[in-house]
Amino acid sequence: MQEPITLTANMQIMRLQSVCVWGLMLLLSASHAQPVRLSEDPLLQKPITVWLKLEPMREALQTIARETGVALRCQESIAQEKVALFVENRPAHEILTQLAQLFRYEWRRDPKGYTLFVPDTVRLEEEKILQRQREVHPLVLKRLVRIAREVRQMSPEQRQRERQALEQKPSRTSEEQERLAVVRMMLPLRMPQTVVNVETSFIDASYPVYYCLASLPDRALQTLIAGQTIGFSTRPANRIYPLPDDALFPLDMRDARWRPNESERFEEPYLYSPRNPEYAGLWLRYNAARNFLEYQLFSIHLSPYMSFQGNHEHLVLDKRMGLLSLSFSNAIEDDPLWRFWEQWSTPNEALLQAFPERALRTDREPPPQPKYRGVFSHYVHSPVVTTVDVLEQIAWATRQPIISDAFRQSWVRWEHFPLQTPRGALAKLTAWCWFRLSNAGYLLARHKWYWDHRTVELPEAWLRPLEQKYAQQKMLSIEDYVELAGKLGDAQVELFTHERSLPLTRFELEPLIECLPALRFLASLTRDQRNALATGEWLFFSRLNALQRRRFMESLNPRFPNAQQLFQEPIPQVPEAEPFGSQLWQGNYSKSTLEDLPNQPAVYLIKMEERRTPFLVDENGCIGFTTNLTVDEIDEDFSREMQEWLERNPGSRSMAARLRAWEIVFVGEGAQKHYLFVLSQYEPFNLSVEQKEDKP
Repeated sequence: MQEPITLTANMQIMRLQSVCVWGLMLLLSASHAQPVRLSEDPLLQKPITVWLKLEPMREALQTIARETGVALRCQESIAQEKVALFVENRPAHEILTQLAQLFRYEWRRDPKGYTLFVPDTVRLEEEKILQRQREVHPLVLKRLVRIAREVRQMSPEQRQRERQALEQKPSRTSEEQERLAVVRMMLPLRMPQTVVNVETSFIDASYPVYYCLASLPDRALQTLIAGQTIGFSTRPANRIYPLPDDALFPLDMRDARWRPNESERFEEPYLYSPRNPEYAGLWLRYNAARNFLEYQLFSIHLSPYMSFQGNHEHLVLDKRMGLLSLSFSNAIEDDPLWRFWEQWSTPNEALLQAFPERALRTDREPPPQPKYRGVFSHYVHSPVVTTVDVLEQIAWATRQPIISDAFRQSWVRWEHFPLQTPRGALAKLTAWCWFRLSNAGYLLARHKWYWDHRTVELPEAWLRPLEQKYAQQKMLSIEDYVELAGKLGDAQVELFTHERSLPLTRFELEPLIECLPALRFLASLTRDQRNALATGEWLFFSRLNALQRRRFMESLNPRFPNAQQLFQEPIPQVPEAEPFGSQLWQGNYSKSTLEDLPNQPAVYLIKMEERRTPFLVDENGCIGFTTNLTVDEIDEDFSREMQEWLERNPGSRSMAARLRAWEIVFVGEGAQKHYLFVLSQYEPFNLSVEQKEDKP
């Protein structure tokens, strides 16, 4: 009889211990929930200046900690979240309090100092809105298709009237803004049914996408929403939809001929066809997770080219990939988190009145314009900056303390934000951010859709070492890009598939974008496997592990099916046109012709000979003249031709590119895929001087 009594007593003791532990946890939780008054800490009374941009939260707090002598930490989950702090001579407790209020985080005491943490309510709200976005994305696509169908049924005059009516409205709802964007994209082109020149309207590559969407039957729309690829063509194969006649491709993807009268000078020497070529097609795929339409255009068209023997025309196969991001703000405007930020924001009129029209500061030079490279220019610094770069200029011009979250992928055109007009710059930034003038006199800025941006933002710990190395050496290595590619998650890989919404960096992103699947495969290899490839050995598929095999197949298979599957009959076998804007890199190397290919799937790496090639750029920094010749191969005739081009284009100049290249070849069952990875370093080049120096 004693045993049950003993067991019962032990159970009671265990229950009592559990109650005590649980009670202690509740007390600790309650103590953490108590608001912390940072202003009561004497060390945090110290006025400090903090001027940080795109700074990880952990490093920003460490900077303030060094200034004050107070230990400041944050939860690991927000350590890499980026912040911008442009504050001069303000109490440290004030800066820290405003920072927490902007992010809706809270401070709590810890044994050594203070910790910034995310309340559960905030975390759950942000998780819910991400889930809400995934639910509404298909609805946004359906709405876009509905609007495109309606616009396509309008006469040209009706479309013009609707555009004018929407543009003249003093304020537009989100849906009206979206409708206006569709109407603008689907305005009829004023092109006669004869050969015309480039003076007609420029056609964006996404123009035919709208007309294809408008022609889709409902069952095909459901197929698209389900994630399947659908196709359109001028000669549709089975299960391929007809390409609508009004789905016109860009001019440079249609037949073009030299003007017959060469004695007259024209700004554009080509004549373009008003219709799509005989073989034209389009692949279309919907990414529900990221809410964009991905497309690829194919066309076989006449293309003019020039040689020393005269002007010529030949057929080429042209491919162009693109991305059409879908707006969805009004689809989530009823979400509690979206409503919170709308109500949190200071009304625009009151916000702008608090800022001067002209810059106030004259005591020192403004912060220099950032010199990003990214994919926005081939060799010169691009006039594209992040939104927090603009906020930095506003803070300098007005002495207004500003705190903001920060993202490299949120960028604007520098020329749209004049330095000396802070009020006008801030007015434009309201399209990107919610702004609040706090009671303490701070301007707080929170990026719209920040919860979505955070899922793809690249950590500064990945980018800064590469930027520092590039600043010193002016060129990275293939190993640097392999390492970066291996760190990318699936959502970030989607981000790097296209050039829109890419992060701004101080090193070139083109090599990463051009060869991302191959670089991710290389990143999955062991050191021994990479060394074997570097020595010229074939690496066979049979020796790869599961992850490496998956990356191999991703590298071998294109993102879209080949062009032939769009057409009901064999398409002409013609050379492929150089990718748009990549003449300088890929045009200087030809793909290798490997002999003795293995009879099983494998991969091979070829390091090509380094070369130095000249090119010319116009006054806007755009490449205007390239050649496959190296500096040593240029003769007097070619030199004279380059000099004439410089004389015809005032403000242009000559440059030289040092090119290092590797070819990564994937061989599969009846298929091959070649990746050309090219690194480039640019320098001024004086053709006449260097030629004289080379002469004996």
